[in-house]
Amino acid sequence: MDAPVPPTWIFPLLVLPLLAVWIVGLILAWPRRGRSEGEVVVEGEPDALSRRLAERLAASGAGIPALRLTTRTPDLVKAERPSTLPSPYERLEVHLSQEGSGVRFRWRLEAPRLVRLQRGLTLGVGLLYGGLFAVGVPVVVGLLVLPADDPAIRWQVIQTVQMIHGVWPAYVVALLFWILRSAARRAVEIRIGNLPHGT
Repeated sequence: MDAPVPPTWIFPLLVLPLLAVWIVGLILAWPRRGRSEGEVVVEGEPDALSRRLAERLAASGAGIPALRLTTRTPDLVKAERPSTLPSPYERLEVHLSQEGSGVRFRWRLEAPRLVRLQRGLTLGVGLLYGGLFAVGVPVVVGLLVLPADDPAIRWQVIQTVQMIHGVWPAYVVALLFWILRSAARRAVEIRIGNLPHGT
């Protein structure tokens, strides 16, 4: 007795969701911008807070590595990481402006090398490795398995579902870099927010 759903119908039902999961993973893993931005308002005076921030950035702590100061004025602090390795702290720019009795810090972290690393991993792991499973294997199955005369061989199309293990690495890349950027953002907010308290 024939099965109610032939393998030729099951094949696209397995492959199409797999392709969708693969494409979504690539979209999530591809970096849209290489910077993080934020604002923090703290009590104090711009020049003193600018000086204190410059001192704190020169020393590691609160989750931030030691940065090299490139500019320090009462309303601007710029620092960068001397290392050539990718990092979410490659360049930090902080603008200060008086706001009532406090100071508004508008900061931006730029990480172009980290973006290049993420793009490389997305292309290598997500596009090439994932594409091998999401596109290459279905093509081989469609050409060699589905046309087989033996029904038992045709039903091996069900094994196509195992390809899911080839498309999840793009999601790992997306999560890893999201964690890195979130941790960097939080570290900058903590460092600036703690300036008036001397920690």
